[in-house]
Amino acid sequence: MTKPVTDIAVTISCNGHDTIVHTYEHEYRSLMQLIRDQVFVEDFGECGGMGRCATCKVVALNHEYTPEDYERNEWATLTKAGDEIPPTRLSCQVAIDKKADRVHFSIL
Repeated sequence: MTKPVTDIAVTISCNGHDTIVHTYEHEYRSLMQLIRDQVFVEDFGECGGMGRCATCKVVALNHEYTPEDYERNEWATLTKAGDEIPPTRLSCQVAIDKKADRVHFSIL
């Protein structure tokens, strides 16, 4: 018996425009991949998801969204970039799962 596909809706704000993207758990490896595939942001995610370039920074605008622990590369990259931790995240380190459903992310 296969598990039913659960719809996950994520809102992405970029340059004053909101885009609602519908997906399902694990369709994308990360939020960065979803944004690159669905929102088409120029010069976004230059390192391809390694957590080292800080070109995929986002902030969750929903106060109830609590990210899991920061991965070591992510913490170091954000610290070097001078970002406030939290709420800033590297989208390449954000999983598309049930926690991301109905979260509104803004690209920094």
